[in-house]
Amino acid sequence: MATQVPTQQNENAVQPEQQSYKHAQQLQAIQQMDQQQLDQLKQQLAHQMQALDQQQQAIDQQQQQLNQQAGFQHH
Repeated sequence: MATQVPTQQNENAVQPEQQSYKHAQQLQAIQQMDQQQLDQLKQQLAHQMQALDQQQQAIDQQQQQLNQQAGFQHH
């Protein structure tokens, strides 16, 4: 009887480890998904930033042209 008690305790001790291992795998999978989504978002943001820069450059050019026209009118 005395030898059976420790083995039951050992079995009980193993189960939580298995549960936590499965839990860790799930967490890892979720983190990987999050990482992929983050990478995609970063790429989208980078493209948006480039588009904004191009728009800003176009606005600057228009502003320069307007300034030149205004300058010609004053002369």
